[in-house]
Amino acid sequence: MRRLSLSILVLIATLSACSKHSTDSTAPPAAPPVPELVAMHPPARSPSAIYDTDIWAQFDRPLDPRTVDTLNVYLKLDGQRIRISVGYDSVTQRVTITPKVVLELQRTYTVEFSTAVKGADGTPLAPGVFYQFTTNSLRRPTYDFPLATSLEGPVATLGWGGAVGPQGNVLNELYASTDSNAVIARTAPMLARNVFTRFVPGVAWPLGATVYWAITAENVITHERLDGSMVSFHTLDPSTPLDSVTIPAHDHGSKGISNGTPQGCNLQNFTTGGTFNGAVHWEVGQIPAGARLQSVSLKLSIWSGDTSTVASAQPVLWMAQNDWQACTMNSPGPPFIEQSGLLAPATEVNSKTAVFSSDRLAGLLEAQFRGRGFLYGTIIRASHTVNFHSTSSLDFGSRPSAVIRFYRVPEVHSP
Repeated sequence: MRRLSLSILVLIATLSACSKHSTDSTAPPAAPPVPELVAMHPPARSPSAIYDTDIWAQFDRPLDPRTVDTLNVYLKLDGQRIRISVGYDSVTQRVTITPKVVLELQRTYTVEFSTAVKGADGTPLAPGVFYQFTTNSLRRPTYDFPLATSLEGPVATLGWGGAVGPQGNVLNELYASTDSNAVIARTAPMLARNVFTRFVPGVAWPLGATVYWAITAENVITHERLDGSMVSFHTLDPSTPLDSVTIPAHDHGSKGISNGTPQGCNLQNFTTGGTFNGAVHWEVGQIPAGARLQSVSLKLSIWSGDTSTVASAQPVLWMAQNDWQACTMNSPGPPFIEQSGLLAPATEVNSKTAVFSSDRLAGLLEAQFRGRGFLYGTIIRASHTVNFHSTSSLDFGSRPSAVIRFYRVPEVHSP
């Protein structure tokens, strides 16, 4: 019995020594965790991120701000680095990337981080930290005129899109009203839906009012739509005095479809209608500075040797789709008529004298006078071939002319 107890004590001591030995051994310390990318904007693999959207990347722990810069953070297109600025917010643990150029549409960009970016504890990022996104297919509408600070007349032309001009794959919807909420909601009347970036009103804006307007653009290929912001302008008080001035045509052009027909730019008459294309530029530089047009009465007289009458020829005035040189016209164009640019049918003064008048005609001449681009001269159409007195006619009273009635913008006196 005594011998058995001694054996048990020896066994216990042996086991105790083994346990103590295993406790004394120390495992190698665990490596500090690598900072990980946990969120980003635009989301990774976005197929249509807005080209001017915010770009940021969020990590799961604080970074060393000294390592977050343009030397270690990149924005790339086709492997080429884009100029950017880089910021870091220690509260949100976000790296922000701001491009120094406007991103291209429908292109795939890469946001990439080098291993030189480190956590606050000095641990570097793992190799190959990046994400990609693809930009959308449409620019936000931008506005050119009228400015919010300008005082406009009843036929003010609206313009947007900068110097780009019409684009065949982008439709522009124009909404306008004196009701700002209706414009924001796009429940106001849609005044246009086409590729053009200028709108000459067919109906005068109300005087003494604030007119609100906005553009919604649509890419007809991708069907993406973008709403532009709402802007506004003010119109003159109805009591603003009216004045008038008569201006001549600047030049005229005419050409038949046959190669044998001469250019009519230097003749005393010009031909239009049938297979002939006839057009006129107007001397808008003679409109007084600061004028806001109220109405236009434009006169064309049929050539005395032509047996046509206004009633038989039924001439109609149209906006030109493109510009031209008087002596280089063609038929049917250029210039071509703008299909949505009907200006005015003729009113018969007498059998040989036609007068054209409309809000849109006044708006066109005002826009040209004020340099609101992508708007050109007038094209005359007729039911059959007809000859009009030209800018070279020896009968000065029968040359093309236009009576302009206009408001004078009130002078602003400094206090």
